[in-house]
Amino acid sequence: MSYSYETWNEGQRKQLRGRLDERLGELRLAQQAEVAAKLLTEDSHWNAFLQILQTEINYCRDRLRQIEERVCSAAVVSSDEVQSLRMDAIRLRTIAETLERVLELPTSLREKGEKARDILRTYTSD
Repeated sequence: MSYSYETWNEGQRKQLRGRLDERLGELRLAQQAEVAAKLLTEDSHWNAFLQILQTEINYCRDRLRQIEERVCSAAVVSSDEVQSLRMDAIRLRTIAETLERVLELPTSLREKGEKARDILRTYTSD
């Protein structure tokens, strides 16, 4: 049994529609997150929160510089001390990177929400 182009094309459209239906919930959630991010960043307390986060990030980065200087100095002779400083550096780097992600989250949510809205607009306009 052979298929015509129209039959094949219709099958492809159904598969695409099925995949879009699966993503519909995810897209609507991204759209809701965009609204939540917008409301969050417009709140008067958001700037205070950002300042606290930035202060913590700066502290971690300063401590990392101090650790790097200490590891590179001649005063460090013990391998245990070097290992301890390396563990501190890993911890501080992880904290700083996590806090930076928190700072970026509302922007990321807004961008994903905009993309989701565009996709939903296309999807629902058919």
